[in-house]
Amino acid sequence: METSANATPPGTAAGPLPRSLKNKSTYIMPNAFGLMFTVLLSALLAGSANYNNNLGFLMAFFLGGMAFVSILHTHRNLIGITLSGVQCEPVFAGEEAVFEFLMDSGGRERRALAFKLAGADAVVEDLPAKGIVRVRTRVPTNQRGLFSPGRLTVFTRFPFGIFRAWSQVETGAECVVYPRPLDSRMAWAALSRGEENGAGKKARQAVDDFSGLRAYVPGDPPRHLWWKAYSRGLGLQTKTFSGSQGEPVYLDFSALADPDPEKRLSRLCAMVLAAERGTRPYGLSLPGRVILPSRGEAHRRTCLTALALFGSPGKNA
Repeated sequence: METSANATPPGTAAGPLPRSLKNKSTYIMPNAFGLMFTVLLSALLAGSANYNNNLGFLMAFFLGGMAFVSILHTHRNLIGITLSGVQCEPVFAGEEAVFEFLMDSGGRERRALAFKLAGADAVVEDLPAKGIVRVRTRVPTNQRGLFSPGRLTVFTRFPFGIFRAWSQVETGAECVVYPRPLDSRMAWAALSRGEENGAGKKARQAVDDFSGLRAYVPGDPPRHLWWKAYSRGLGLQTKTFSGSQGEPVYLDFSALADPDPEKRLSRLCAMVLAAERGTRPYGLSLPGRVILPSRGEAHRRTCLTALALFGSPGKNA
């Protein structure tokens, strides 16, 4: 029988969602406590035979019968549950990616099911007989890119904790990990304003009209802070301006001086966040791709996703 490096390992439920745990993809074995229980039960049985103790035989057979019945209940507690969907919101590098799995109990109440992704702590949940339960697991991320957490391990030790039944599910889950924002006072020197190609024009100062105040957000230019309010104990506030003739601003990768491309992407990430808080449309210029100026949450996500996937980094963010 031929195998390949990408072959699905035994005990893995594969295929498109929804995916159900079946007999052929579920295993059960005694855990450490179960092995200790077996040794003690064997000792009890041997001692009863040596001393011809009927009460000892009764206790040994009773406990042994409970152990065999628990195999069935432990296995049935896992069989038939279904992964019907998975969701994950984008995060910044260094934050935890929160994967939300939609689990269906298959019409039977389930107790003490544990869900675990590689590199994350197990999450224990009870599933009611009806309805969908959202199981959230948190996985740390280290770098930008498209992060895939791998297989979801589902296991249970219910009811007595002496046997462990488990299965693995191919979730197909992925999470977009944005670059870690790296703020800089000189970041705005890299803004270039121009035509749709976004190339080569330096941002020039424009005379804007004062339009009001808002709460300070980290990264706001110091020259826009209202220091008088701060000196009066009113907290930091930032002056906002209107005007600039509505001219768009381009965030240009090539205009940054950092020799490290990753630092450039991190600075551009901080600039996108700051530009979204501003009043002018902004675009993004990357080698091989230009995103035209716009505003709004959808545009912000488009720019940040382009930074996250720039250069097609690996899927192990």
